[in-house]
Amino acid sequence: MTDSDLYDLEFLSLVVAKITQEINNYTRLNDKTLAEFVISLDDQSKTFAEFKGKLQKVSANFREFFIENVDRLISTLHRKHKKKPAGKVNAVTDGPILDEADKKKRLFPGLALQDQEWESGASHENPEAFRSKGRSQSRTGGRIKAENEGKTGTGCA
Repeated sequence: MTDSDLYDLEFLSLVVAKITQEINNYTRLNDKTLAEFVISLDDQSKTFAEFKGKLQKVSANFREFFIENVDRLISTLHRKHKKKPAGKVNAVTDGPILDEADKKKRLFPGLALQDQEWESGASHENPEAFRSKGRSQSRTGGRIKAENEGKTGTGCA
């Protein structure tokens, strides 16, 4: 066994141990084989939706937040998902290498949503109505102002 093979084995062991720990925390099953199976399903998947579908196909009833967490951990820790250095000739190329955009989409799915145009909630056609609405809802509340409006000569504005 060469040094690189030993390094690969140690590295894979670290990834499997972390995923085993996550599965144990979520399901109370401390099963290394299950973690290896989940990692292999993730390796076969190019997208999160595909990974989730494969888990559902094998009747793994995990909640979506757990699947996202496991996918994020595998994407972060696993060597296949790491960016390949330009000068590295002996890099691992057993599966599909994710480009930087796909990796970011998998790591940060909420940030991968398309931008939407901003829409104003208030109408600025009548600025006077907009200002008076803002004054009636002061820090002390509109109730106190409404009570004071009915009184005259109290010195309250």
